[in-house]
Amino acid sequence: CVRWMREQENCLILKEFSRTLPYKSMWESEKRQLRDLDIECLVPLVCDEELVGILCLAKKYKHDNYTFDDVTFLESVNSIVSIAIKNAKLYEKAYYESRIDNLTGLLNRKFFYEKLDEEFERCRDRSLALVILNVDDFKLYNQLYGNMEGDLALQSIARIITACVGQNGIPARYGGKEFAIILPCYD
Repeated sequence: CVRWMREQENCLILKEFSRTLPYKSMWESEKRQLRDLDIECLVPLVCDEELVGILCLAKKYKHDNYTFDDVTFLESVNSIVSIAIKNAKLYEKAYYESRIDNLTGLLNRKFFYEKLDEEFERCRDRSLALVILNVDDFKLYNQLYGNMEGDLALQSIARIITACVGQNGIPARYGGKEFAIILPCYD
């Protein structure tokens, strides 16, 4: 169905699709899944020539067939919904990137401060440990081996910190060569 929708980019009425070769080549389990979900019409959600979703519609009220007017309406709704989905994905990506350091995958300094405030409030009656790590002679390492190797070293350090901390704490990249860890309930 997805391959069909990428190629055709129009509504797919299952009754009509069931007569095609792509439908006949589907696994029986896939056909059964469509029947079990009672899907009768599939609407591709396409934005900028990219399939961003599929709207699955069940049988109409009183089991009427989907008409040409229905399909035309659904195709017009398609553009609105697909743009909304794409915008939501872009917002989610921007939200994620604003909180995560793109080199190490750890929290960035700004989001680290937010997490520190949250954990401080949450652990008011308990202990809270804060660890700040500074990688010694990192400038010399970059001069000797180059910035690419320096980036790989920072990524490796981030993986080691994350593995050591596990679910017990919140690691972050605090600065260029500094890392920080919040350890709730540790002294």
